[in-house]
Amino acid sequence: MQFEVKSLAFEEILSNVLPAIPNKTTQPILTNFLFEISNGELVVSATNGEMTIKSKTEIFSTENISFCLPAKLLYDTIKNIGSDTLLKIELLDNQRLIIKANRGEYKFTYIDPVEYPKQLVSIEENFTEINGLYLKKLIQKTSFAAAPEDDTRIAMTGLLFDFEPGILKVVATNGHLLGKYEKAVESVDFTGQYIIPARAAEALQKVLTDKIVRIYFLQGSIKFVIGNYELISRLINAKYPDYNSVIPKETKYELLVNSNNLKTALKRLLIYTTGDTKKVILSIQENKIILKAYNDLISAEGSEEVDCTYSNTPFDISFNGSNLEKVISSFDNDDIVIKMNSPEKTVLIKSVNDVQGEDFLILTVPIRLNK
Repeated sequence: MQFEVKSLAFEEILSNVLPAIPNKTTQPILTNFLFEISNGELVVSATNGEMTIKSKTEIFSTENISFCLPAKLLYDTIKNIGSDTLLKIELLDNQRLIIKANRGEYKFTYIDPVEYPKQLVSIEENFTEINGLYLKKLIQKTSFAAAPEDDTRIAMTGLLFDFEPGILKVVATNGHLLGKYEKAVESVDFTGQYIIPARAAEALQKVLTDKIVRIYFLQGSIKFVIGNYELISRLINAKYPDYNSVIPKETKYELLVNSNNLKTALKRLLIYTTGDTKKVILSIQENKIILKAYNDLISAEGSEEVDCTYSNTPFDISFNGSNLEKVISSFDNDDIVIKMNSPEKTVLIKSVNDVQGEDFLILTVPIRLNK
C-alpha cells in the first residue's frame, strides 16, 4: 500500500508525539512510533508507559494497517527535508517502507506492533474545557517551581490542578519555591485535586494555542484533547502539601519595584555568586534596594542599586540569586509588590496589576544571612 502526506504537516505530527518517547527503557518497542491507518485516517502515537500522545491526520488510503518505525531516526529524517514537500510513503510486502521526497529516498524496516502496549479504556469521572492560551499561561508561570523528577517527595514533582466550581488553580512547589496561578473558568462545575507529572505538563504546553482544550478525568489518569491531538498521562497518586497554609495572610513590610529592573540587576550580579546557594543580599532602604554579591574565592564583589517604593524600617535579606531571578522573570516586566515579615520568613511576591479573574503569586524562602 502507499499514501501521501505533506512533509511539514508530517513533521508537526511527529514533533507533537515525540515527547512521549522515553530516553531510556527496558522495552525497545517503546523507542518507536506506532502508526495506525484505518478508514482514511493516519494516527501516530508514542508512549513511555506513563504518558501516551496521539496525533492524527486524514490521508487517502483504502487499506487498514498498523506498524512501528524508529522514532528518532524518522523524525530527524523528516525534519531535515526542509521545504514543504509531498512525501510518498510505500509499504512493501517484506516489511520494508520507502519514503520518497523530491530526489531523496529513505528506506526503513517497519516492525509488527504486536508487542506495542495497548491503551486501556477508562471510565470518565469528570470533564471540563478551557482556552489553550489560558492553560498555557497557568503552566508556564508555575512549572519552574516543581521539584525534579528524582525527588523523593513524589507529589512535588508534579503540578497540582486544583478545581473548584468556576475556578482552576495550578500550583507547583519544591519546598523552597511555590507558584500558584488561579483562573476563573466557568465550565468547571466540580471539586477535585489532580497531580500531573511535570513532563506531561511540559509536553502539553508546547502544543497549546488559542484552541479549546477538552480535559477528561479518568480513573488514575487525565486526558487532554485539542483538535487532532491527544495526551493521556497517569496522575501522581500522592497527597499534595496544603499550599494554602504556607501563604502569609498578613505581612509587615511591603515594597513596590519594577520586575525588569530587578531582574536585570540580578543577572549582572549572578556571575559574582558562588556555590549552590548563589547568595545575593538585598539591602532594603528607603525607596531603594542595594543588591550585593560576593565571590570569596577570588575576592571579588558586585553591587547594584534599584529604585523602589518603600518607607518602612531598613533591613537586609538574602536569597538564592538563581531562584530569585527565575521568580522575578515570571512577572513579564510588570511592577511587583514584595511582601515580607522578617529576613528569615517566607516572602510573597505578586504583580501590582493582576488581570480580572486571575490571581498569580509566588512564594520564596530566604537563606540565612551570615552574621
